[in-house]
Order: sequence, then structure tokens, then C-alpha cells
Amino acid sequence: MVTKQQRISDVFGLHGELPFLNVPAHTDGRMFVDPAAIRLHPDPEPFKTIALACMDTFVDQVTKHVLHRSRNSKQEGLDLLRRFTEPSETHLGMTRRGVKGHGGSDDVARWIWDALTQDGDALVSFAIFKQIEDLPLFVEGIAEDITSDITTRLIFSALVDFTHKMTQQYHQIPANAPLTKESKVLWDHEAEAWTERTIELPTLDGRQLVLVPTHWARPNLLVSRERYYQVAVLDFIQETTATITLEGRVLKTSKKSLKESGNYPRDCGNLVRMTVKALREDIDLMRQFKDFVKAKYAPVDPDRIEQRLAA
Repeated sequence: MVTKQQRISDVFGLHGELPFLNVPAHTDGRMFVDPAAIRLHPDPEPFKTIALACMDTFVDQVTKHVLHRSRNSKQEGLDLLRRFTEPSETHLGMTRRGVKGHGGSDDVARWIWDALTQDGDALVSFAIFKQIEDLPLFVEGIAEDITSDITTRLIFSALVDFTHKMTQQYHQIPANAPLTKESKVLWDHEAEAWTERTIELPTLDGRQLVLVPTHWARPNLLVSRERYYQVAVLDFIQETTATITLEGRVLKTSKKSLKESGNYPRDCGNLVRMTVKALREDIDLMRQFKDFVKAKYAPVDPDRIEQRLAA
């Protein structure tokens, strides 16, 4: 029986730098699988390509159902979104009861569907929602933990393949965590559907384990509502509310004053409205924001990762 203080490297007898997160062996580490980090980090391949295909084909399928606007398409869309069970296999996320954090559910499926179909399907009709990492910007109730759960389930096949490679590279893993088989539902990016597969994975303390590439998880999401609000939305409001003096000076209201005015809340509904308003003025806030995130991207420092996983 492993103890809460142990990390998987302790159980496996591994030393030195590892290509996967050295998560706690018996609880959740305070890191979150981040779809934007997967998109921006250059490796590991071919697992990154598979993961991106899984995320992007899923978004394509959901948005198709939104745009179809029929009763059947609504039910089918909700069915797609209801598959996000709690991914305890990663040992990552928000700890609630040991390794079991809270994740996707019927409620989360409804939150997402309602957000995508409100205001005349604005998020989809205006092509604002394009990637899974956009969810926390526009869906109330979704932040790091649920985004991580959703992403993990979508890319599970890539994580399984990566784990298989690690068990071949590090023979101590299957020697200390015997491989067992379980039936799981995975997103198939080629079939563009949820499919059931029998998966063989190392088992630690009676629970199957999937390993996560080191830079696929972060302490905070790269694409977050607060960051979008601060970087893109408030910048747009500053530009559109600026005045020009007689001397030709441009006067902009400070972001602090804009926030304190109460006229520009950071709730998801207002972010959608401001994003649509900007598009109608030929300003793509999402593209600008994604360019900003890409330009500022850097992998998490190893010491920071260690601190988060040791917490």
C-alpha cells in the first residue's frame, strides 16, 4: 500500500529528470491538463498530433450539432458532452476526496450547450468558439479543474499511447505497477465519435494510471477568463471609449477605473457580447488574444512544477 507522501517515482524506483509528471502516488497533484499548453508545446510526438486531432474533431462535431438547430441535433450534442467522467487515472486536478476530484456531468454538459446556443448561437455563428481551451472564457462554472477533466477525457487515447511508450522505456513501471485491462470510452478522432476500447495500463494501489507529458499540465490555464478580460476585452474598451483633446492627445480610461465602474463585468455573457461587438467592428479579439498567449508562452519552470506536485 502506498502512502500519501509518496510520488510515483518513489514507487517505481525512478531517478533523475522524467518526461512525464511525477505526480503523487495516492492523491491529486495541483496541476491541470491544459489544452493550450498541448497546442503550444512542440512535443512529445506523435502524441501531440493525436491529442490535437481529438480535441479539434470533438469541437467540430459539437459545433455542427449546434448549427443544425434540430431537436435531434440538440440531444446528440448533449450526448457528446455527457461523456466527461472524472479522470482519476492522471492523479491531477482539484482534490476533493483523495484522487477523485469533481469533473464533467450532466450539469456541465448543459452549461456548455446552453452557452453555445444562447444569443442566437453567437459563439458558434461568429466562429468565436473554435477550440476546447475557449470553454472557460465563455461558460460559467468552467475553470481549471473541469477544463482539465474534459481535456483529459478527449485526449485519453494519446495519453494511453504515451503511457505505453513509457512502460517500454522504463521497465520499472510495469515491474512495480502490474498492467491490467479495463474497458473505457474514448474519443476516436478518426471516427469522430465516442468508442469503447479495452485499455491496458499500469495499476497503482488498485487504480489504473496514465502518465502525462511534463509540459501538458500547468498550475493555471494559459487561456483563462481573467486573462482574456484583462488583455483583450479591457484593451478593446479602452480604445473604443477613448477621447481626443483639442491638442490631439488620446485619453484612455484606466483598466482599474473601467473595472470599478461596474459597466464592464467579467462574466461570460459580457465577454461574449464584447467579443461579438468587436467582430462587428472588424476586430478579432480572440485572434489577438491567442497571438498574445502564443507570444508569451513558456514551459512551466521545473521548480514550480515540483512545488505544485508536492503541495
